[in-house]
Amino acid sequence: MNLPGIILVTGTDTGVGKTITTAALAAVLRGTGRSVAVYKPCQSGAADGDSDAAEIVRLAGDVTAETGIVLQE
Repeated sequence: MNLPGIILVTGTDTGVGKTITTAALAAVLRGTGRSVAVYKPCQSGAADGDSDAAEIVRLAGDVTAETGIVLQE
């Protein structure tokens, strides 16, 4: 499979499935033997201890995931 080095997942609202979609893509790519890193530049509406990056790792497995800025609720 010939995929680009970077895949951008974007959405227009919170709760529309960006994190789940990203985790699914990461898991599929890891399944092909690729090294996967996820970077979320900004997470908004986060509660204390709520991390989309941690959720992606939990769902996708052996991937690296980081968040830049976290804006609390």
